[in-house]
Amino acid sequence: MDELLHAALKPIKHRWPGRLTIEELHPPISGFECPVNHKMLKIIENLLDKKAKTVNYCTEAPFIQTRCPTLILEPGSIEQAHQPDKFIELKYIKPTIELLSQMISHFCLKK
Repeated sequence: MDELLHAALKPIKHRWPGRLTIEELHPPISGFECPVNHKMLKIIENLLDKKAKTVNYCTEAPFIQTRCPTLILEPGSIEQAHQPDKFIELKYIKPTIELLSQMISHFCLKK
């Protein structure tokens, strides 16, 4: 990314040498990755009877993951997610409640 920025600003730097400074606003945030062989992921895939997918968007998960195992589960369609008018179709509500109930039962109530 730095290379693209420096290349784009090259004409300005050439015209006004020493007047442009580029600094990070904050340190880079590491990406989130749940290991594909994580026990929690396998259990949830079994409960869903679906394989997990990788998506590319920003999340707070890297911060949470430093404290406890983390997995992103988001009901609905990815086409509707992360949009100004984000919504979840009603058809996703019942399956989401069922999955959450199964997860609570498995992780919190099962001995």
